[in-house]
Amino acid sequence: MKRILVTGGAGFIGSALVRHLVAGGAYSVLNCDSLAYAGRLENLESIAGAENYRFARLDIRDREGLREAFAGFRPDAVVMLSLFPRIEFGNDIDAACGQLRAKQYYEENNKR
Repeated sequence: MKRILVTGGAGFIGSALVRHLVAGGAYSVLNCDSLAYAGRLENLESIAGAENYRFARLDIRDREGLREAFAGFRPDAVVMLSLFPRIEFGNDIDAACGQLRAKQYYEENNKR
């Protein structure tokens, strides 16, 4: 089963993607969302008990939390959706750096 880490997966678009991935059964999904902007756990109630789904309340600006998520889950792929509202409403350097760290942690954990 492929492992997919999704950031921002509790928002409108992210939750639709996460529900689709989990319902198909071919993926194990770790959904990392801070629930600070548009993220709502209600969007994910239909899959909350699924064996192939995990949720982590995590802000991508949290370096150690992000590193632990990547090291523990070891995703095969990452979908970054958490920055869309931040970019739309202004520059958030910390969040942009979080996105780059996610890429770095993915590469560190997927050396083949």
